[in-house]
Amino acid sequence: MRYSVTSHANTSALTSALTSAATSDRPPLTHSDPQPIVSSDMESRRKHYSLLIVDDTPDNVDLLRRYLMRFKKFRISSAENGQIALDSLRDRPLDDRPDLILMDVVMPQLNGFETYRAIKVLYPDWDVPIIFMTGLSDLSSKLEGLELGAVDYIIKPFQKEEVLARIELQLRLLDLTRQLRAKNEQLEREITERQRVETALKDANLELARLATIDGLTQVANRRCFDEVISKEWARLADESRPLSLVLCDVDYFKRFNDFYGHQAGDDCLVRVARALQDSTRRATDLVARYGGEEFAVLLPETDLSRAEEAIYRLRFAVESLMIPHAQSDASEWVTVSLGVACQVPKLGQTPQNLIAAADSALYEAKQQGRNTYCARYLTDDRCGE
Repeated sequence: MRYSVTSHANTSALTSALTSAATSDRPPLTHSDPQPIVSSDMESRRKHYSLLIVDDTPDNVDLLRRYLMRFKKFRISSAENGQIALDSLRDRPLDDRPDLILMDVVMPQLNGFETYRAIKVLYPDWDVPIIFMTGLSDLSSKLEGLELGAVDYIIKPFQKEEVLARIELQLRLLDLTRQLRAKNEQLEREITERQRVETALKDANLELARLATIDGLTQVANRRCFDEVISKEWARLADESRPLSLVLCDVDYFKRFNDFYGHQAGDDCLVRVARALQDSTRRATDLVARYGGEEFAVLLPETDLSRAEEAIYRLRFAVESLMIPHAQSDASEWVTVSLGVACQVPKLGQTPQNLIAAADSALYEAKQQGRNTYCARYLTDDRCGE
């Protein structure tokens, strides 16, 4: 007998098959239904491979079934045409689909090539190996089947031993593929976990670095951070010959405040003063730091003395606007600050110590003048006063 099959898909039959497989509301097959799919040997799949034989010739199916079942490692199901095969795949859960499909090419309704195309459309992520079995021995039919993606092509009449050998070859390749995929998935999980740990470690280190530069009570920069920043700004501004201003401020009569209102109230007062000073700065490069006890430092890069004095007015007003009662102060009924400001154009080879000493001297003078005021210091370079 001479077989023939068109080299192009039967468009109407394929469309009908896809629509039926995608939209059919037919319930899954039960033992009481007429069963076009026949299953055998229902032992654990971990010890067996599931094969689906799609062939409209019962003798071929029975021959393969009897022969393959002798090896006790196959679960065999069959379908008499492509449409029934598609319906059976729809009824099966994902983990119960066959490991390999033996597919006849010349069948009624849907031929093997059309059924293959339908499977790839309906299940694009399912890479099941499919072996075509057919009496079509012409080169064009073989090429069409292999170009579609079939893993092998067996010419009828077939030898049982040859079929078994080809099946076992594809199943070994399938096992190797699954093992490789499992190892890749494990590697991806390990990489993902490592990235998660590295990210967490990086975040933890960043948080530790932040905590190392933040004052625990007031949450502004601490003395360590101030020392690092003023050194960096000194070197930068020395290269650019631009001024650096420093304000030191002290909460007036803070010991009396602590003794009268208690240490908790004293801590709350420092937190509010620090926040007010922080909110009064206008540039990202400005730095407010707790310098020690009730003393704060405000570093103003690229700021001459006149602009620094403008900043001092904002700082004083911000603290006074808090209106924190201070019954023991000789300067005001509210909490106030005394400030000392100094300005200098940094020089290469020098350190900021003279600038810090000048600001501290100006602060001392402000306290001597009765507190709740400020004093300024020029350091040699007249450009600080421009």
